[in-house]
Amino acid sequence: GNIMSSRRWLSNIQFMQILACMSCLASVLLFPQLSSRKALGPRVACAMILAADAVIFATGYLSNGIMDGIAYRACDASPSSTYSRTNYFFLSEAIQNLGARLIGPVAARWLLELHG
Repeated sequence: GNIMSSRRWLSNIQFMQILACMSCLASVLLFPQLSSRKALGPRVACAMILAADAVIFATGYLSNGIMDGIAYRACDASPSSTYSRTNYFFLSEAIQNLGARLIGPVAARWLLELHG
């Protein structure tokens, strides 16, 4: 316990911040000015988009896991509390699944239709 925490190079928050920066930097590869098929050719353009996608999703899921761990530690241990771990888990899953998986695709299609 104490030996491992004293030998850490980065705290959880610092690691999450680095992951968020990596995700933002990788998203630059998605701009058409950088990943144009005309300038790079189809293979390189596809590789850049896939690399950006891989980095963005991997760092996003890692950041989400770190934040879930921090929130889980902050929850009350008693199951009868409003701020219990069970309630946190239920609300977290409900918001992620309803927000991201249900509303996300609808919002993306609407924005594409609206702005092209």
